[in-house]
Amino acid sequence: LDMIVRSLRAGHPASVAIALVAREMPDPLGTEFGIVSDEITFGLSLENAVRKLSQRVGYEGLHLLSVSLSIQSKTGGNLTEILSNLSSVLRERQKLRLKIRALSAEGRMSAWIISLFPVAMFIILQFAAPAYYGNVWNNPIITPVFLIFGAWALLGDFVIYRMVNFDF
Repeated sequence: LDMIVRSLRAGHPASVAIALVAREMPDPLGTEFGIVSDEITFGLSLENAVRKLSQRVGYEGLHLLSVSLSIQSKTGGNLTEILSNLSSVLRERQKLRLKIRALSAEGRMSAWIISLFPVAMFIILQFAAPAYYGNVWNNPIITPVFLIFGAWALLGDFVIYRMVNFDF
């Protein structure tokens, strides 16, 4: 978006700005914008070409670009300013996403440790002191108890996972 904004500020039309992105950006982004540039050259409106790009790629930022272009084409306004603001918003959203990921890292690591610790201790005890559990394995109630404890552990893992991994 910043490249398009710079091109528009230099006085180029939007179609030339899109073609510049197609030439200057590496694949796959350059190729996708090349398709948009070709569609505009063959008569498709900028709004529809970017909408098709958004549908092809599925990136939320492109959807916001498509909506912004649609609103701008219907209501008017300074396209350069709109795209500049959109670029700032997308950049800030990415920073926020990374910050949330960093802040939830402790919870994710705790989830892994809490999940793996009982299993690791069981395996270590089995190798270090095989007779530690003695006749417990011969008791008929031990299998259902282990299954119930395992189900509760998996439920706890799921709850912790949902707490630290969320869509934003």
